[in-house]
Amino acid sequence: MNIERMKSVVLTLLVAISLFLTVALWNYQPQYYEEIENTRYLYESRLNGQSMTMDQLITPSRVIFHESNSHFGLEDQRNLGILFKEMKKWPIEHFDHYTLSGREVKKPNVEVIFPTELPLSVLHDILAVQEQEVFPEWEFDRIFFHLVKNESSIEVIFASSMHNQTLNAEIQSSEAYSYLARYFNNKDLLIELIPFVTSEESEPIYLPASEIELPERTFTINKLQTKPIINAIFNDPSLVETSITNFGERIYTDGTRQLSIFNHYMSFINPLTADNQQMEKQNLIRKSINFINDHHGWTNMFRLSDIKENTNTVVYQMTMDDYPVFHRLASSYIEISWRNQQIYEYNRPLLKLVTPFSSEGQMVTLRSGQDIIYYLEHNRNNYFPFLIEDIQIGYTMKEKEGFNSIMLLEPEWYIKYNGRWQPLLYSFDGTGGEMDAMEPN
Repeated sequence: MNIERMKSVVLTLLVAISLFLTVALWNYQPQYYEEIENTRYLYESRLNGQSMTMDQLITPSRVIFHESNSHFGLEDQRNLGILFKEMKKWPIEHFDHYTLSGREVKKPNVEVIFPTELPLSVLHDILAVQEQEVFPEWEFDRIFFHLVKNESSIEVIFASSMHNQTLNAEIQSSEAYSYLARYFNNKDLLIELIPFVTSEESEPIYLPASEIELPERTFTINKLQTKPIINAIFNDPSLVETSITNFGERIYTDGTRQLSIFNHYMSFINPLTADNQQMEKQNLIRKSINFINDHHGWTNMFRLSDIKENTNTVVYQMTMDDYPVFHRLASSYIEISWRNQQIYEYNRPLLKLVTPFSSEGQMVTLRSGQDIIYYLEHNRNNYFPFLIEDIQIGYTMKEKEGFNSIMLLEPEWYIKYNGRWQPLLYSFDGTGGEMDAMEPN
């Protein structure tokens, strides 16, 4: 009888242990599945791009070599990134931020020009600044590297086209000096530039003296998925509803925020963030980069091209071989606006240039800078000089006719006129080309 009772006790204990383990397993499984779901959500909040750093995105748009009364540019624009990458290694020290000077800089010098005014505070992020310097609250859009021959050193001057305040520093490196000197000693690496002056107050715009030949480029594209965008910009994606307009535009909304999806670009607005307190430029740059990094949104090569403090807006322009890329809609730039420390507007491309065709397209010969200057000086009613801010060669991106997944990049002259980039429309008594107008970014 005692043996039977012991068997019953043991059996009861085994059943209890089994029930305990079963309950424990049930309690554990939801945590496991929750971890899987979180990982899946993180993956589905990323575009098919990459993360980038401030020094990768703050890059110059051109470089000019000044010697006596002559001016030169790089013969191959693709060397611009290589040159600036080398410059970023050079140790800069002995800052003097009390200097006030005019615009004259001793020659020979190399002028590195950025697309927009930048706060001096970004120097710690983009150059090899050797001291924990507290910079004044000035801005710059160009850096001069003056070669001091007798000392084999370089005087560095951070200047602005908007004011006369300059920040001076030094590079005590014979290697850096020799690296820049080789360009002046070997003009085969350079092309001649000529200045175009629009007003006494403005900086000259330097254009190539001769014609420029560039190839048309052809790429297959990948269209970016919508779901990662929805997960990245809506607080609760489960509340998002969708609809389609009569024009084929797909609308996503959670009742307040709205995401509009077009063929190759998107536009997002968050009207709840109405406070428009002005943010510091460096904070705008850093927040915008971090936001795009969070969903791996750098799907092509981009360059910081504009900062609009009055609307807390940052713009990053797509580039190809260090030339800006333009599109008639919004498929070639990323634009982010902030209000109350939150995203207010977010416009960006929904395409990624993937595979270049193995053989380049035909070569395109662009008019010389001499021709462009002649046209502008003799057609002032078409382009008022005081509204001309910049002139550059850029690539026009457009779909290949009949192929929705192939993009053509065609080189053209562009002009920044009254704050907006647009194709430069010109003709020479019927002998020159004429470009079709597009809506600029």
